[in-house]
Amino acid sequence: MLGLSIGLLFFAASLMPSMIPRAAFMQGALGGGMLAIGYLLGAAALWLWRYLELPEPEGAGRRMASLLAFCAGGAAAAAAVLFNLGYQNELRALMSMPELEQTHSIDVLGLALILFLVLFTIGRTLRWATIAAQTRLQRHVPRRLALVISIAVVALLSWNFANGVIIRGALNGADRGLQELDAFIDPDIPAPMAAERSGSPDSLIAWRSLGARGRTFVAGGSSAEEISEFHRGAEALTPIRLYAGLNSADDAAARAELMLQEMLRAGAFEREILIVASPTGTGWIDDEAVDPLEVMHQGDTAIVGMQYSYLSSPLSLVFEPDRAPESARALARVVHDHWSAMPPETRPRLYLHGLSLGSYSSEQALSPLQAISAPIDGALWSGPTFNNFIWKSLTQGRNPDSPYWSPRIDDGSVVRFTTQENTLGDANRTWAQSRAIYLQYPSDAITFFEIDSAWRPPEWMKGQRGPDVSEEFRWYPIITMFQLAVDMATATNVPKGFGHLYAAEHYIDAWEALTNPESWTEADGERLKAMFRGR
Repeated sequence: MLGLSIGLLFFAASLMPSMIPRAAFMQGALGGGMLAIGYLLGAAALWLWRYLELPEPEGAGRRMASLLAFCAGGAAAAAAVLFNLGYQNELRALMSMPELEQTHSIDVLGLALILFLVLFTIGRTLRWATIAAQTRLQRHVPRRLALVISIAVVALLSWNFANGVIIRGALNGADRGLQELDAFIDPDIPAPMAAERSGSPDSLIAWRSLGARGRTFVAGGSSAEEISEFHRGAEALTPIRLYAGLNSADDAAARAELMLQEMLRAGAFEREILIVASPTGTGWIDDEAVDPLEVMHQGDTAIVGMQYSYLSSPLSLVFEPDRAPESARALARVVHDHWSAMPPETRPRLYLHGLSLGSYSSEQALSPLQAISAPIDGALWSGPTFNNFIWKSLTQGRNPDSPYWSPRIDDGSVVRFTTQENTLGDANRTWAQSRAIYLQYPSDAITFFEIDSAWRPPEWMKGQRGPDVSEEFRWYPIITMFQLAVDMATATNVPKGFGHLYAAEHYIDAWEALTNPESWTEADGERLKAMFRGR
């Protein structure tokens, strides 16, 4: 009864809002998982109490305590189910999302119960196996020692089965599926004919070798005619977009050298703006980030990227953690070496850019020696992951009067943070020559997830909340960590401008502050935002 009572309390807390609105399936999965974890913790606590042979209440007092605990858990769970729809709709209203159906709470309850019963059955099976092993062992060793050995053996065998069969099988299946998806050539995306693009007839890099995300990137963007139209007929160039896929060369170093030759062929070092973009795990470079920059600078830009994986960012980060930084360093090194050898008056302005896992690797792209000997012009990092080294150091060392989710760093001359609300003009000093901007949304759990939230409230929950984070979001031990984990998994299931889905209009503010385009006005910025909102 104790386990079920704690499980019901965990279930109730899991239905409270967090960062991202949850559909019935995700809410049900979270609720069922928390019900099972709470039950497990309660049962484990009771087992430990009895294992230590501590005194227990007996008779009517014990039954009354159990009943009261169960009633408290049941009442909390019933109230949470009753109010869950309202909480979720309030959070959805913050993000301009439609309200949920009235059947949402019933669906959540049903899904949670199904998952709990599945997990309960698995738990009972493991308990039976442990008891069976203990019964055999205690013929040869003391009872307590037999129990400990049985628990260890069953746990080890279960972990090896789950890791070696279930998880490994799922990963192998995902690996094959994503590899096939990466190799698929979409007939609706024709190979570019312009010499300024990789995969074109003039390119050193074959169209087929670019990968699915690379082909999308080089075929995308605004044309010179569209850019010229935005600038009221002023002459515009075709933006340079260059990309090397995993199949373009054997390893990161070879791909980087090939990219350098491709850049020299296409005239990338002759443009006004040169961006070294680190993609996400699948090789994706977000058009919302780079397309506005090309329009802003009348196409006088070159953007280069290099694929390092075809796994999604979370899988790539866990199972091949060194690939992203290795790829970013290889490309940045060859580009920076060539760029720094050029006369300062003729070389382009050089910037780094990365979204999500791309920001994680881009932060590590240049060594301290390179950054000191020939400083680049700046960096724009969006949706940084909670593991980003520089981001974490800056955020923890922020000015004390600034919130965790929108930190101010010293006088703002070198690094500035911004959110949906443009705060880039709030600093007390003008920009340094080399500068960096972090674009992040308070509702982005990929940025603000913390393992520590299992036992203490995160810093960003203290004081003023971000504009897109519910005031009803409360911290609960263990549960909040799992809520944030689910929020990470669903961080792109929101409209642009929230969660982990970054909108062009916020990139426009950032690029404007970072690159300071010539003769650019506030009205131009508003026209560009309107142009991308209409797409």
